[in-house]
Amino acid sequence: MARPVTVPLTISLLLHAAILLLLAFNFKFAPEPKILPPQPNIIEAKLVTLDAIPSAKPAPAPKPVEAPPQPIAEPAPKPEPPKPVEPPRPELSKPEPVKPAPPVVPTKPEVPPKPEVLKADLEKQKQIEKQKLLEKEQADAAKKAEQQKQEAERVRKQQEAQRKEQEQQEVQRKKQQEDLARKQREQAEKAALAKAMAAEEDAMAAANSQEAITSYQAVIQRAVQNNWSRPPSARVGMKCVLMVQLIPTGEVVDVQLVKSSGDDAFDRSAITAVKKAGQFPELKNLKSAEFEKNFRRLTMPFTPEDLRQ
Repeated sequence: MARPVTVPLTISLLLHAAILLLLAFNFKFAPEPKILPPQPNIIEAKLVTLDAIPSAKPAPAPKPVEAPPQPIAEPAPKPEPPKPVEPPRPELSKPEPVKPAPPVVPTKPEVPPKPEVLKADLEKQKQIEKQKLLEKEQADAAKKAEQQKQEAERVRKQQEAQRKEQEQQEVQRKKQQEDLARKQREQAEKAALAKAMAAEEDAMAAANSQEAITSYQAVIQRAVQNNWSRPPSARVGMKCVLMVQLIPTGEVVDVQLVKSSGDDAFDRSAITAVKKAGQFPELKNLKSAEFEKNFRRLTMPFTPEDLRQ
């Protein structure tokens, strides 16, 4: 009965001893786990088709760890003296297993596009470029039309301003012409009036002058007749013309016979009468021009009043 119990107990003790040795050996000779530095999460995305993704195979299920064989329950052996129990060794912390990196999905090699696709893309690109060029030309044409419109508006405003300025200048020119014509008309009217007044004054002055001359001639004639002595040969109707030269004081300077009466005695009596008169003080009142014109050399017809009948 003792033999069947001893064999399983011995086997159990050997197994425990082997497990402890294995644990100690793994703890001593296992390399220290390397702690990798944290790496930034870099996500590289690429558009792939579903056909390019290979079908993922299911990961193999982990194999179950076989539990150590359980000893067969046998009748309890007889008690033995207790053996010394070794102190339990401290359990070492196992390094955390490194997580496996995600599987790299193999990319499908790019297949060059077909010529038909390239031609379609090229035509589409040409259409896009043509549309852009057309839009640009339309924009340029619209911009040019707007600039032309602005330029035309500017020219129109400039012409309108020039037209208004010309109209103002024309109005001012007409006004100046009217003012000039009015001034000329007024000046002509004033000149005509002044001329008429001057002519009237001249006429009045001439009339007055002629009256004065006639009056002075009558004074001279009267003075000469008062100093005349009738000769015996004098007859009715005798007449002679004398030239009497005077100075502004009225003094007689010379007397000459211009036309004889046919009788020497009568002619000499007339000259003697002028010399007797000698001076005519009334001539001092005459203006110098009037004296020079009418009395410097006075032509005086002599016909005594008593011979006129």
